[in-house]
Amino acid sequence: MMAAISVLMPPTGALVTMILLSIFLFRLILGEEAFLAKQLGDSYLAYRKAVPRLIPSLRPCVTASGQRPNWTRAMLGELMPVGVLVSFAALSWQYDSELLIRAVLISFGLSLVVRALMIPLQSSPTAAG
Repeated sequence: MMAAISVLMPPTGALVTMILLSIFLFRLILGEEAFLAKQLGDSYLAYRKAVPRLIPSLRPCVTASGQRPNWTRAMLGELMPVGVLVSFAALSWQYDSELLIRAVLISFGLSLVVRALMIPLQSSPTAAG
């Protein structure tokens, strides 16, 4: 998404933005990992050791949970990046930056509305003890 949005910027601004956002996101990842390690303990540390941090693996790294994936919910949760991809794929040939910015903002707004309206998943019942 950063690469797509940088198309709308001058080259030097895009380069600076890409570098600064990469640094910011990497620091964010490290902060989230520290938080999750503190909250979840050894199970998260084992998961982090088994799963690559940034580059996805082509093969599963952890055993399946047995739950069926909810692809509709997953795609609705990723509406913003999918909307940006579709916007750039459909509109970039015109290179109308105002139109692209509007499409990106509409994707963002739509993703916020969809996330607000999504019904939370029900957690599995646990045995009272």
